[in-house]
Amino acid sequence: MTLLFSLYHQSIARFIVALLFICTSFQLVKAQVKPLDSVMSLLNRNEIPELREIVAMHDVEALEKSDQALYFLATGGIKYAVDDFENAYKDLQKAKNNSSNKRVTFMANDYMMELSNSTTELHVAPESLMRENLSIATQLNDPTLLIKSKFYFMFKEIQLGNYSQAQDICYEMKKISLDNDLKQELIDTEFNLGTLHYYQSRNDSALFYYEKNLADVVAKKDTFDIAVRLNNLAMLQTAIGEHQAAVDNLIKAAELIKDKNDKELSVGLLRNIADAQTAAGNYVEAIDYYNQFISEEDSLQRSNIAQNLKELQTKYETAEKDLENAELTAKNLNSENKIYLLLFILACITGIGAYLFNRMQQKQKLLAAQAETQKQREEKLLRDQELAGIDAMITGQEKERKKSLKIYMMI
Repeated sequence: MTLLFSLYHQSIARFIVALLFICTSFQLVKAQVKPLDSVMSLLNRNEIPELREIVAMHDVEALEKSDQALYFLATGGIKYAVDDFENAYKDLQKAKNNSSNKRVTFMANDYMMELSNSTTELHVAPESLMRENLSIATQLNDPTLLIKSKFYFMFKEIQLGNYSQAQDICYEMKKISLDNDLKQELIDTEFNLGTLHYYQSRNDSALFYYEKNLADVVAKKDTFDIAVRLNNLAMLQTAIGEHQAAVDNLIKAAELIKDKNDKELSVGLLRNIADAQTAAGNYVEAIDYYNQFISEEDSLQRSNIAQNLKELQTKYETAEKDLENAELTAKNLNSENKIYLLLFILACITGIGAYLFNRMQQKQKLLAAQAETQKQREEKLLRDQELAGIDAMITGQEKERKKSLKIYMMI
């Protein structure tokens, strides 16, 4: 009996262990399937390989609409990272169309604005996307998103040459960063302030911001940010005549990003190195860098991409406008139907009134005609009577004349 009891408990124990093993295995398998909810954080960290894994694990057709938005946001970000700009733009539009989440919409818009700014030199993002993102950031009361949305308005003013207005926006961004202890946003904003001082030929202020900013990003060991800061510092050094220092910083920046797969920045650096070499009097080196720049620039096909993106944006905005008009039409349909019904009733009343009025007019005309006929009959009767009297008088006179003539002849 004791043995049976022991065996029974051993069986129960084995069953529980097996059940726990199955549950644990299930949880491990489940944990291996990365959820789409992580897409936005991965995009913020630019973790493209992880995004590819997530996309490969999902069939977009089987997903709910909200998950489809995240799926297309991921594919749009992946295509953007490899410079497949046109298809990236299309996927980002799909993400926006399927999204009911304001943050997903904001990120899709942000990528589309980046695409607009990247495809042609001095190109400004579509105004509609800028305003939509500013509205979303304000509604969510998110300081990070507010700074991001204000950046594009600042950038637009820079492209238009309105440096004072751009600087005002930049100081707003700096205040938001300080008020909310946003360290990275503050670093980026101060870098933009340095650039604005450079554009306004305030070289001392620009140098202060650039050197401080470079120290901040070097401490963070962010090679991309270091390369961007070195590029702008070199532009300032060229402006103040430190040509060889500018060349050295630009070459250092190009070396930092050579394995980063950022063709846009690498091509821009080639052009800047060529210009700096020319300013430094290194003409042979300048020619070599110019040739490299021309070769790489042609491969980007910026003008064609920009035109295609512009057409895509126009089609998208037209479709959105048509949708808004359709919704407005549907919303006002009941009111319009009521108006049409009232107009129909009014038309019927007017028609009936006109018909009755016309009948009354016809009746009055008929009575008038009958009265006129009766009057004419009476007048004719009177005339006939008068004529008969005259005729009788004439006949009587004729008889008297003949009678007198007869008497006269007898005499």
